[in-house]
Order: sequence, then structure tokens, then C-alpha cells
Amino acid sequence: WAIVGMSTVGYGDIVPTNPYETTFAALVILFGGLLLPAVVGGLAAYLGNLNVALKVHRNKLSRVRSYMRNAAIDQALVQRVLRFYDYLWCRQGGV
Repeated sequence: WAIVGMSTVGYGDIVPTNPYETTFAALVILFGGLLLPAVVGGLAAYLGNLNVALKVHRNKLSRVRSYMRNAAIDQALVQRVLRFYDYLWCRQGGV
């Protein structure tokens, strides 16, 4: 019953039988109708920001690679620097 109310599907196979149940059911359905879009919107915003952070990270790596290539940095040091940036990305979770 709670899942039906929260997802706003409303099959109608479980119905309230007294005024208290009717009031409770109406409040749950209202709350679910407001909460579900808020949760979905929050997740969409989070994933959108994650893509922006990933784009910034990749752009930064591209600039670092370009600089190291132009400065003729030793390949071993280049690998260490790139691994460090990957470590930061994994450790900070894209922040």
C-alpha cells in the first residue's frame, strides 16, 4: 500500500475504510506526489554535476599532458603525475 501511494500509481485494490484512513491515505499520496519528483530531480542534478566535474578533470589532464609534452618531461615522471591526478579523482570523488 505504501509503495502504491508513494509511486502515485493508485491501483485502487486497497482502499481506506474510515475517515482516519482516508485522511492518512490522502496525506501519504500527497507527500509521495511531492517527494518522488524531488528525489528524481535531485538525482538528475547530482548526475549532471558529476558529468561537469568529469569534464573539468579531463580538461585539466589534457592541459597537464600538453604542458609535459611541450616541456619534454621524462616519461616516468609523466606517468607518476597522471597517476597522481587519477588518485585525486578517485579519492575526492570527482570534487
